[in-house]
Amino acid sequence: MFIVPYIHNVVEQNTFKVNIIKLLTLGGQGLWEEDSELKVDRDILNPNDIYTNNTHYKLGNDIMLCEVDTTKTNINDFYKWEEIDLESTDIFCWRTYIYLADNNETPWLQTPNNQLLSNYKVEDILKRIVQNSI
Repeated sequence: MFIVPYIHNVVEQNTFKVNIIKLLTLGGQGLWEEDSELKVDRDILNPNDIYTNNTHYKLGNDIMLCEVDTTKTNINDFYKWEEIDLESTDIFCWRTYIYLADNNETPWLQTPNNQLLSNYKVEDILKRIVQNSI
């Protein structure tokens, strides 16, 4: 199972909603993979000083999206994608994406269809996060 901790903020600008979504990735290119028998919060996230607000969503059968509680989790303890070597594939880092939609939730600025994280479309992950926040 892939674990995708995320932070989602929305800023309204005129008739648009700017969704700022940060995903915890491996080197900005891969997703965190763990045994599906483990408990997401107790066994995986909390021992790594990541705390959620108990909001988890599945995407397909093997991706668990976990909204991070930014008051309990010190985000600055982790690297940002811009801070690591582009060749790195094993360093956890926050990668920021922008998803722009109008007030009817029609996307205006989409992630390229060929952008992947561990063979999963980034666009599908972002859409699911935005849909769950409505």
